[in-house]
Amino acid sequence: MFKRLKVIGIFLGLTGSTLGLAGTKICVDQANLRSLDSIETIIDVLDRDTPVRSMGRDKVSYNGYSYMAVQAKNQSGWVVDSFLCETGTESPVTARKIVVNITSNKLFYYENGLLVDSWNVGTARAGKVTPTGTYSVRKKEKCPPYFGSLGDHNVSGCTPENPFGRRVLWFIGNIYGIHGTNQEHLIGPQSTASSRRVSGGCVRNPNAKIEWLFERVKAGDPIVITR
Repeated sequence: MFKRLKVIGIFLGLTGSTLGLAGTKICVDQANLRSLDSIETIIDVLDRDTPVRSMGRDKVSYNGYSYMAVQAKNQSGWVVDSFLCETGTESPVTARKIVVNITSNKLFYYENGLLVDSWNVGTARAGKVTPTGTYSVRKKEKCPPYFGSLGDHNVSGCTPENPFGRRVLWFIGNIYGIHGTNQEHLIGPQSTASSRRVSGGCVRNPNAKIEWLFERVKAGDPIVITR
């Protein structure tokens, strides 16, 4: 019977013990919590809104469902991953998600509800706006050309003078994007949240980070920009 259990995910290699599914809950009326040792065995039933935390293990497939290892009610076990939602919403935990906080000016990247990495970013300077809300990756673009805010300053893509860097993830038309920069020193390790308010509204990233992120996300993946 247990041969029906199949690993379908890869451990994310996180560091630290606090990167689990903080702010995640059960979002169906009842969800079976199944034993980590024998997924065929139900050890508890979790009611709607029960808080859970990921154990950072591989996902598994059993009887046609994908399961995630979680801790809930001082127990550990497997729960169907589509039964998990973010606290405060009824939205299932997505495979990939980008969160930008414009108060701390940091970007957080999640996979399967787990924080994978975070880093400093630059957002709107005084007099400009980085729009808050829930969006999605509309288009991925390599070597984007730059035309200036009024279309009056054309710069070819992937050149040292291009303020977009080498990659951009557009989330509102070709107006707002998450992209690289030709001024990395403005968002470096020694910068502060307030000093990183440097852009015309887009989200500036270290070039190595945006290139790494570009390869992981797909069009349609959610982007949440919050304060």
